[in-house]
Amino acid sequence: MLIRAVRALAPVIALAVVGQTPACAGLLTDWNLVVTGDYYSHSSTEIDGNVRIGGSMNVNQYQVGNHLPSSYAGQNTLVVGGGVVGNVTVHQGNAEIGGAGPNVTATGSGGTVVQNSSAAQGIGAADSAVLLGDSNAFKAMAANNTVTLPTGSPAGVTFKATNLDAQGNAVFSIDGNKLFGNSNVQQIDLVAGAAKSIIIDVTGTNIGFNAGNFVGGFTSLFARAHTIWNFVDATFLDFRNHEFDGAILAPKANLLTGSAPVQGAVFVKSMTSPGQTGEIHMPLYQGFDPQVAAVPEPSTLFGAGFATVIGLAFARWRKRNAA
Repeated sequence: MLIRAVRALAPVIALAVVGQTPACAGLLTDWNLVVTGDYYSHSSTEIDGNVRIGGSMNVNQYQVGNHLPSSYAGQNTLVVGGGVVGNVTVHQGNAEIGGAGPNVTATGSGGTVVQNSSAAQGIGAADSAVLLGDSNAFKAMAANNTVTLPTGSPAGVTFKATNLDAQGNAVFSIDGNKLFGNSNVQQIDLVAGAAKSIIIDVTGTNIGFNAGNFVGGFTSLFARAHTIWNFVDATFLDFRNHEFDGAILAPKANLLTGSAPVQGAVFVKSMTSPGQTGEIHMPLYQGFDPQVAAVPEPSTLFGAGFATVIGLAFARWRKRNAA
């Protein structure tokens, strides 16, 4: 009977549905700072939100989560894969340290500090794989807007989100040095229009932010939360001299920061703040996440898996009845 054939394949049904592994979600939209390797800060530094470090953390006076709401109580808001050297205060939530962190304190309601945590060890490699996947997925998105950069005389640069894809994304592609290293660039502005997310793919391996300042639309809360600068090829970013607006995704790069803060989330390989504050401010990135968007709904997974199994069962039933 066909019903018996379906029952016989019940374990396969479970594998077809439960065995589907969704893409790892949460790094882009749940964390204020993700560094997959080592983090170094010689100054007194504060990170508004939550922090995730894959390697070691070497700091002076460091503040974490002082702008997080009370809803983060009980959550791990500082996770470090290696050890922590220096004084760290976690203002909201818990700290989980893969190595030693004798001077890490959690001052929020019910805050705890766990050292030598096996759960925190090894997060760097896993996080790096996720961020590289995100960066490559953004790079694969076709640019649907262009921007004009000044060449002969000083002028402002405006990113105008005129065209959108089906998800409401405005996608740009630019040469990083022709924007951030261009002495003719005076201001960098944004007209977001109806865009839900602003995705800017930036080429170049070694990029210094030496010209122009973010103004207008880029300084809005919406832009800081819904713009992501994807430095897909970068290995070194020097952003010491200018405030940066929007999320930074540079999974292969060491980010060098100074007295000017980053207004948005940061996702990099390593980060260095030599002698100046290097603050990372909120908001978290809340724009388009290509890996999350690519994960089918559970109902879709079930439907596809169940249909496959029914097909196998029907084929087996026909074979037995034809014998």
